[in-house]
Amino acid sequence: MQGAGPGGKGDDLASKLFSSLDSDSSGGLSVDESGLSQSVFDAMDTDQNGSVSADELAAALEKQRESM
Repeated sequence: MQGAGPGGKGDDLASKLFSSLDSDSSGGLSVDESGLSQSVFDAMDTDQNGSVSADELAAALEKQRESM
């Protein structure tokens, strides 16, 4: 399947989205930067450190894409 896995188009989209949302360039998205509800944000924050990493965002987008 094109776009899946490392280096696929999905990763590029996730990287661009992450960069555009990470307004303070901290390397992690806060709930405010993400624009998500707390419950959705918490589901994406799989390591529960209070921020969503680029990898966590990419994984959430891939999971969403697979469910379509």
